[in-house]
Amino acid sequence: MSEDVLDAIEQSLENLSEEKFIQVLSLLNGLPETARTKRLYDQARTRMQRLRPLRRPTLQRLFCLPFEDLLINVRKDGPQPDGRILRNAMASAWRLVLEAPSFDLENMEGRLRECAIADKDAEEAIGRDLWRVGATQIIALFRKGDAEAKRRDGPLGPNGLWRNDIAQIGRALELGDTIQGLKRKLPPAPIRLLDEESVKAMRWAIVGNARGDSGKVFALLSVLMVRVSPPALLLERLAGQDLGIKGRERLDVMTWLSSPLAADLQARSASVAEARKGSSAVAGAAALRDIALALLSTEGALVAAGTGKVLGEQTLAFRDGIKRGLDETLQAARTAIAQANGEDEPTAAALIEADAQMIALRMCSTIAPRFGKGTDFSEALREVVKIGQRWLNTDLRALRMAGATAANEARRARLYRAVRMIELAALPTDADAARRSVAEGLAALEQEKAEA
Repeated sequence: MSEDVLDAIEQSLENLSEEKFIQVLSLLNGLPETARTKRLYDQARTRMQRLRPLRRPTLQRLFCLPFEDLLINVRKDGPQPDGRILRNAMASAWRLVLEAPSFDLENMEGRLRECAIADKDAEEAIGRDLWRVGATQIIALFRKGDAEAKRRDGPLGPNGLWRNDIAQIGRALELGDTIQGLKRKLPPAPIRLLDEESVKAMRWAIVGNARGDSGKVFALLSVLMVRVSPPALLLERLAGQDLGIKGRERLDVMTWLSSPLAADLQARSASVAEARKGSSAVAGAAALRDIALALLSTEGALVAAGTGKVLGEQTLAFRDGIKRGLDETLQAARTAIAQANGEDEPTAAALIEADAQMIALRMCSTIAPRFGKGTDFSEALREVVKIGQRWLNTDLRALRMAGATAANEARRARLYRAVRMIELAALPTDADAARRSVAEGLAALEQEKAEA
């Protein structure tokens, strides 16, 4: 194979579709091993590790496509209308498909074997047949009434425990094409920005396919919500949209969708605690800022949806936790900065820690005002800038007056440290001014030496 072709493969390997990538990988496997082909294969292996296993899915996997994002292993507090689906309930729904009189398992498996690996269109065609059988079976199950729910070994689980889960599966299967179409149209998960086109696509899909059925509206929004981060963003953007349902049904849907937001905040809170246990102040600050922004988004979403009382006192508890985190960030930054600046020649470890704490301070300063801490963070940042500016003035003056001594090198080092402090704590214009001041001051010194 020519070097030009190998060049083209190397340049496009990351941007190829999954199907083309698999073809290229097969091609590389058949080439003689050289330094060049080995490097290309190593590059391909890196991407391969990020993809799902390159193998044909099972029928059960195709059956789960419309609701795969909703699957969970356990639910601690009994049945809840939160949109999530227990895997045990999914297995029960799959058994309903296998038990359907019209379902020909051997034929379906044969069709799947004939599909090329990663042929998504062919796989979804098989999936549509599975979804249709599954939805029909679940509809028939619920028509049997409450007697089915009382069966200890029935498809709805012990004493009907999986009733909400099976109902959600049925709704998702009925909407399978719509859900898969939205997945292709919207950005890949996690979706962190919902532009107007995305919101419009969601609304049209809901109004056109749920057709006023609040259960189907809930099912569609449940699937979308787990793909948006934070999930409150979806609730906030759609709260003011006409979704084809009104009155009490609309409020019920909004209440259902508001309930899982506490779990999202709880998970983020645990991430903050975990990050703050580590040695990275920046990671801890990033996690703290993440939950703060998620909480603000959640509060806005609950107001927009008219469900402000859903979280109740939990919102105050999350706010208190964020305030404590901000106080701890502020104190840690002041301590580290004081320790690094209190020594003429601080250790490298002290300087690194001070830099990390200043970055953390700056990161959290963007959210601090929303939690009553804006003044504290602004003052701390201004103090850092004052220290840096004081060093600039003092050390440039001292360098002009002194000869070439070891102390001069320490002063030069502190000049650069001062610029770094101002870069981390101030606006870019202030940092630019500090850099110019040092550059011009040192240039003037060199000029004086040359003239002397």
